[in-house]
Amino acid sequence: MSLRPPRFSQSLSAAESSLNVVQHEIAEDQAAALGHQAIRAEKAMEALHNHDASGADDPETRDRLVRKAAYAVWALFIQRELMGMRDHSYIKREYKIPGEVLNRMGEASIATDPD
Repeated sequence: MSLRPPRFSQSLSAAESSLNVVQHEIAEDQAAALGHQAIRAEKAMEALHNHDASGADDPETRDRLVRKAAYAVWALFIQRELMGMRDHSYIKREYKIPGEVLNRMGEASIATDPD
Protein backbone atom coordinates (compact mmCIF):
# COMPACT_ATOMS: atom_id res chain seq x y z
CA MET A 1 0.00 0.00 0.00
CA SER A 2 1.34 3.40 -0.89
CA LEU A 3 0.49 6.58 0.90
CA ARG A 4 0.71 10.04 -0.59
CA PRO A 5 3.49 12.08 1.01
CA PRO A 6 2.36 14.99 3.13
CA ARG A 7 2.24 18.43 1.54
CA PHE A 8 4.50 20.89 3.22
CA SER A 9 3.56 24.48 3.66
CA GLN A 10 6.13 27.24 3.41
CA SER A 11 5.81 27.84 7.14
CA LEU A 12 7.26 24.46 8.15
CA SER A 13 10.81 24.42 9.40
CA ALA A 14 13.34 21.95 8.01
CA ALA A 15 13.07 19.89 11.21
CA GLU A 16 9.27 19.76 10.96
CA SER A 17 9.49 18.77 7.30
CA SER A 18 11.95 15.97 8.12
CA LEU A 19 9.69 14.77 10.92
CA ASN A 20 6.71 14.65 8.55
CA VAL A 21 8.71 12.57 6.07
CA VAL A 22 9.72 10.11 8.81
CA GLN A 23 6.13 9.89 10.07
CA HIS A 24 4.98 9.18 6.52
CA GLU A 25 7.53 6.38 6.14
CA ILE A 26 6.48 4.87 9.48
CA ALA A 27 2.83 4.92 8.36
CA GLU A 28 3.80 3.12 5.13
CA ASP A 29 5.72 0.46 7.06
CA GLN A 30 2.83 -0.05 9.47
CA ALA A 31 0.38 -0.42 6.58
CA ALA A 32 2.64 -2.95 4.85
CA ALA A 33 3.07 -4.99 8.06
CA LEU A 34 -0.68 -4.95 8.68
CA GLY A 35 -1.35 -6.09 5.12
CA HIS A 36 1.19 -8.90 5.45
CA GLN A 37 -0.38 -10.15 8.69
CA ALA A 38 -3.90 -9.88 7.25
CA ILE A 39 -2.95 -11.99 4.22
CA ARG A 40 -1.26 -14.55 6.46
CA ALA A 41 -4.34 -14.80 8.70
CA GLU A 42 -6.66 -15.01 5.71
CA LYS A 43 -4.67 -17.89 4.18
CA ALA A 44 -4.51 -19.76 7.48
CA MET A 45 -8.25 -19.42 8.04
CA GLU A 46 -8.96 -20.43 4.44
CA ALA A 47 -6.86 -23.58 4.86
CA LEU A 48 -8.76 -24.48 8.04
CA HIS A 49 -12.16 -23.82 6.46
CA ASN A 50 -11.19 -25.87 3.36
CA HIS A 51 -10.04 -28.76 5.54
CA ASP A 52 -13.29 -28.71 7.50
CA ALA A 53 -15.37 -28.48 4.29
CA SER A 54 -13.54 -31.45 2.77
CA GLY A 55 -14.86 -33.77 5.48
CA ALA A 56 -11.38 -35.17 6.09
CA ASP A 57 -11.06 -37.05 9.35
CA ASP A 58 -7.45 -36.29 10.22
CA PRO A 59 -7.21 -34.83 13.74
CA GLU A 60 -3.45 -34.20 13.53
CA THR A 61 -3.73 -32.14 10.35
CA ARG A 62 -6.69 -30.22 11.73
CA ASP A 63 -4.89 -29.49 14.99
CA ARG A 64 -1.90 -28.19 13.03
CA LEU A 65 -4.19 -25.96 10.94
CA VAL A 66 -5.90 -24.64 14.09
CA ARG A 67 -2.49 -23.85 15.63
CA LYS A 68 -1.35 -22.06 12.47
CA ALA A 69 -4.60 -20.10 12.28
CA ALA A 70 -4.38 -19.14 15.96
CA TYR A 71 -0.82 -17.89 15.52
CA ALA A 72 -1.67 -15.93 12.36
CA VAL A 73 -4.77 -14.33 13.89
CA TRP A 74 -2.88 -13.55 17.10
CA ALA A 75 -0.12 -11.83 15.07
CA LEU A 76 -2.76 -9.84 13.16
CA PHE A 77 -4.44 -8.74 16.40
CA ILE A 78 -1.08 -7.66 17.85
CA GLN A 79 -0.24 -5.66 14.71
CA ARG A 80 -3.65 -3.97 14.81
CA GLU A 81 -3.27 -3.15 18.50
CA LEU A 82 0.16 -1.64 17.88
CA MET A 83 -1.54 0.69 15.41
CA GLY A 84 -4.22 1.64 17.93
CA MET A 85 -6.99 -0.58 16.54
CA ARG A 86 -8.37 -2.38 19.56
CA ASP A 87 -11.73 -3.63 18.26
CA HIS A 88 -11.25 -6.95 16.48
CA SER A 89 -14.92 -7.79 16.00
CA TYR A 90 -14.75 -6.91 12.28
CA ILE A 91 -11.78 -9.25 11.78
CA LYS A 92 -13.52 -12.07 13.65
CA ARG A 93 -16.59 -11.72 11.42
CA GLU A 94 -14.76 -11.11 8.13
CA TYR A 95 -12.42 -14.10 8.47
CA LYS A 96 -15.09 -16.28 10.14
CA ILE A 97 -12.75 -17.10 13.00
CA PRO A 98 -14.23 -19.93 15.09
CA GLY A 99 -14.14 -19.88 18.87
CA GLU A 100 -11.71 -22.79 18.82
CA VAL A 101 -9.08 -20.61 17.11
CA LEU A 102 -9.75 -17.68 19.44
CA ASN A 103 -9.44 -19.95 22.47
CA ARG A 104 -6.18 -21.39 21.15
CA MET A 105 -4.78 -17.85 20.89
CA GLY A 106 -4.70 -17.71 24.67
CA GLU A 107 -2.33 -20.65 24.94
CA ALA A 108 1.33 -20.03 25.63
CA SER A 109 2.18 -22.37 22.75
CA ILE A 110 1.41 -19.68 20.15
CA ALA A 111 4.30 -17.57 21.34
CA THR A 112 6.36 -19.30 18.67
CA ASP A 113 5.49 -19.68 15.01
CA PRO A 114 4.26 -23.26 14.39
CA ASP A 115 6.05 -23.45 11.01
